[in-house]
Amino acid sequence: MHGWKLTLGTIRVALRAAGLLGCCLALTPVGAQASQTTTWEMAGAKDFLKGTMRGVAVSWDGMLRPGLRRLEVASPEQPVIWSAVRAPDGTVYLGTGYRGAVYAVRPSGATELVWTAPEPAVFALALDASGALYAATSPDGKIYRIQGGTATEYFNPQSQFIWTLAMHPSGVLYAGTGPDGLIHAIRAQGEGEVHYDSGQAHITSLALDGEGNLLAGSEPNGLLYRISAKDRAFVLHDAPLPEIRAIVPSPGGDLYVAAMGGSVARRQLMPAMPAPGAESAAPTISTTVTVAAASEGLQQPVQLPQASVDPTAGVMPPLSSSTALYEMTGVERAAVYRITPDNMVETLWSSKEENIYDLVLDGNRLLVATDREGRIYALDLQGRASLLTQTGQGQTTRLLADNGGFLAATGNEGKLFRFQQNGTADAEYLSPVHDAQKVSRWGQMTWRARTETTNAASGIELQSRSGNAFRPDDTWSDWQALRNDAGAWRIESPNARYLQWRVQFKDNAGNAALERVTVAYLPQNSAPKLRSVSVSSQLKAATASGAAATQAAAAAATAAYSITVSASGEDDASSGPAGSTVASTSRLVEPVVQVTWDAEDPDGDTLLYQLAFRAEDEIEWKVLARDIRETTYAIDGSRFADGRYYFRVTASDGTDNPAGLAREDSLVGAPAVVDHGAPEITMVSQERVQDRWQIRVRVHDAVSIVRRMEMSVNAKAFTVVLPADGISDGTTEDYLLIVPDDAAPEAEKSLVLRATDAAGNVGTARLVLRAPGA
Repeated sequence: MHGWKLTLGTIRVALRAAGLLGCCLALTPVGAQASQTTTWEMAGAKDFLKGTMRGVAVSWDGMLRPGLRRLEVASPEQPVIWSAVRAPDGTVYLGTGYRGAVYAVRPSGATELVWTAPEPAVFALALDASGALYAATSPDGKIYRIQGGTATEYFNPQSQFIWTLAMHPSGVLYAGTGPDGLIHAIRAQGEGEVHYDSGQAHITSLALDGEGNLLAGSEPNGLLYRISAKDRAFVLHDAPLPEIRAIVPSPGGDLYVAAMGGSVARRQLMPAMPAPGAESAAPTISTTVTVAAASEGLQQPVQLPQASVDPTAGVMPPLSSSTALYEMTGVERAAVYRITPDNMVETLWSSKEENIYDLVLDGNRLLVATDREGRIYALDLQGRASLLTQTGQGQTTRLLADNGGFLAATGNEGKLFRFQQNGTADAEYLSPVHDAQKVSRWGQMTWRARTETTNAASGIELQSRSGNAFRPDDTWSDWQALRNDAGAWRIESPNARYLQWRVQFKDNAGNAALERVTVAYLPQNSAPKLRSVSVSSQLKAATASGAAATQAAAAAATAAYSITVSASGEDDASSGPAGSTVASTSRLVEPVVQVTWDAEDPDGDTLLYQLAFRAEDEIEWKVLARDIRETTYAIDGSRFADGRYYFRVTASDGTDNPAGLAREDSLVGAPAVVDHGAPEITMVSQERVQDRWQIRVRVHDAVSIVRRMEMSVNAKAFTVVLPADGISDGTTEDYLLIVPDDAAPEAEKSLVLRATDAAGNVGTARLVLRAPGA
C-alpha cells in the first residue's frame, strides 16, 4: 500500500547514509593459497549493478555505457513526493508528505505552493477534463477539489486512508481506501457511494482499461480486480506478493502490473493528529507489522507497542526511521506481470533485492521505479531489464512520461528530476570496493570496450584508488590514472588491502560501452607462524626384547652401590672404600630426545622446517636437520652430554613461493635439561647414639635438582626423608637419617636409600647396620 510503509530499501538507504552499512564487496575473495597473481573481474549486468552509477546505464546484456542526462526540476523541501500528475498545459502537480503540501511545477521550471492540506500526506492526485485538481489526503482524510487557487472539500469517504484516485472519462472519480478496502464512486461534490467492497484491507491502485472498466489492486492478498459495474468484479490475478502497487493498461489490451512487499515488514503508520490548539504536541505512531512470505497466505498482524516521535506538529516521521525491520530473506520482494486479454499471466521480471514503487509504459518498454538508490529500470516486453539510471534518493516513488524522456519523483528527499535521452557528459561509474583480504601489489588493469570509432575509445578513462580502511575515506589514496607501460595499463595506486576503480565517459565517448574490467594483483605472502616448541625425553629399547628390555629399562634409570657400616664405624672392605660409589647401569636402552612443535601458515602454504640446537654455554646454533615435513623430530639422546640445551625450529614457506617472496618464522623452546646420570649417594658420617643410629649422607646430581630422598629398613616400605635445610632445591642436598635400634632380634639392619632427581633418574645405596657385638 502507499506511503505509510517503511520498506527494507528505505531502511538500507538510511543506514548507508548514516555510515552504518559497509560498502565493500569482495567479488573474488582470496582463499587460503600461496602468494600468486590473482584476478578480480567484473563482467555482466549482475556485477556492474553492484557499483555506483552517476549518469551511466547497464544494459540487460551487461554493457556499461553513458546513460541519461539528469536535471533537477524541483526540490520542494519535503521528505517525500507521494503523488504526481501532469496537466494538459505541461504543469506537473506534486502531492507530498509530511506537511500535506501540494505544489505546481510550471513548464518554465518555477515551483509554486498551490495548497496545504489539514492532513499531513497527499497520497493521490487526479485531474478532470476541466483541469480541476483533486487531492486525496490521509490519515482520516478527505478528497479536495482545487481550482482557481481555491480548495474545497469534495468528498469524505469516512475512511482512515485514501490511497489512490482514478478519473473516469464520464467524470466519475473513483477512490480506493483502507483499512476498509472500499472503492468509492463520486459523481459530484458530496455525492458518492461504495462502488465495490473488496473484503481486503486496502485498495492500493486504480486504473481504467481500454473499455472503461475499472481495474483495482489490493493488499494484503495481492488481488487484481476488473470491476465492470457496481458490485460486479472479476479477479484477474492472485499475486504471490501482498500488494498490487501499479496497474498500466497498454493500447494492445495487455495489462502490466507491479506487485511488491513479499519479503519486508509492511508498516502502516497511523499518527494521531494533534487536537486544535495543540499543534506543538508530538503525534504518536501505532505500528502494525505483517510478515508474509510469497508462498504463504495472509498472516495475522502483530500489534507492536506505541512509540512516541517528536516531529514538527502535524508532520509525519520520515521514512528513515530507525525502527527495527522484520525481514524474510530468500523470497521475492517485487515482480512485474503481464496479463493478456485472455487472462493469461506471465511474470516478466522479479527481484529479491528491491521493491517497485511505480510503473509506466514508454513506447515498447516499461519504466520501473524502485527503492534501491532510486534506481529506474527499462524493461523490454520480453522481460529483459536494463538499468537506465538512479536518482540517488531512497526511493523513486512516481514516474511520468515526458517529451524525449521522463520525470521521476523521489522520497527520503522529495525531488523531481527530468531524464533526457540525449546522453550524459562526464558519466561516471564507481566499482564496488574489492577486498584482497591482505595488502597486495596491484598489477595491470585490462578491459574490453565496444566502440564505433577509435576516437570513442579514447573517451573512456579508467582510474583507481586504494586504501587499508574498510570504507573509502580521506586515508585512501587519490584517484590516479593508469600508466601505459608499453601497451600494458598499470595500476599506480599504492599497495593496500582494498582497491576501487572508476570509469569516466567523456564527451567523445559516443555510444562506447564497457563490457569487462579485470584487475590483476599479487597478495602479500603472509609469514608462517610457529606457536610452540616442546622438548621431552624417553627411553627406547635398543636390541633387547620382552622381559630383558623391561629389566634393562628399569636398570638404566638407576645407579646402585652398597656400603656396610658396623658399630665400630668401619666399612666392609668388600663393598669398597668409605664414600665411594659402585654403579651398575645397563645399556640395553637408548635415551631419546623428542622435539615437537605447532605451526600454521595463513595462506595454507606447505611448510618445511629446520631444527637447530645449542648448549647453554654456547653461542652458535648447530643444525640438526633440514627440510623436515613433519612437526616432530626424534634425536638419539646419547649424542648430548648432560647439561641444558636450547632447540630452535624455523618454518619456511619457500616450497610454494618464489625466491625473494618466501617468508619464515623461528621459535626457540624453553631450555631442556639432558640428564643421563642418576644422583650419587655418599655417606658422610655415622654414629650410634643410645638406641639409634644417626647417619649423615650427601646426595649430588651433576645436572638436575635432587627432588626426593627415601629410605627403607629391612625391605619395608620406603619413607620420605627431608633434607637438612628442609627443602629440596639444589643439585646437592645433605640428609640426617635416624634409624632406631629397637628390640628386634635381628643383629643387623639392611638400610636402602633411594634418591630421585628432577629428570626422573634414580640412584640407590645399601647400608648394613650391625649392633654391638654382632
